[in-house]
Amino acid sequence: MQMQKLKGIIARFEGHILVVKSDKGNLEYRFNASDLADAEAGERVDLLIASADDPDDISTILSIKSKKKIKPLKMANFNTLVGHMIKTRDRLTATVAELEDPDTISDLREKIEWLERGISLFS
Repeated sequence: MQMQKLKGIIARFEGHILVVKSDKGNLEYRFNASDLADAEAGERVDLLIASADDPDDISTILSIKSKKKIKPLKMANFNTLVGHMIKTRDRLTATVAELEDPDTISDLREKIEWLERGISLFS
């Protein structure tokens, strides 16, 4: 028995035996399926093993390199964004009160409506 690192893919299950195909050298190693209880065919593994002398014998898993945990997304603080949206809405409202051109007023009112929707969404 020789201790070594094994990175590879779970190739198949043969009853209670799990076959892992190594990334290096296309060698196949056999393990008890109970050693990797939740494993599925096609899954990548990173193991420290004691390989069997005969390639058809069952090798021993000494340790399993754990997978990195996926971090949850952090919710951003939208206070600054909402503050800027409120200031912009108030400025556009003041501008609408001073303008006389109906085309420009309708464009500004549309922008004000979008800002109000955004403010309600992020508040």
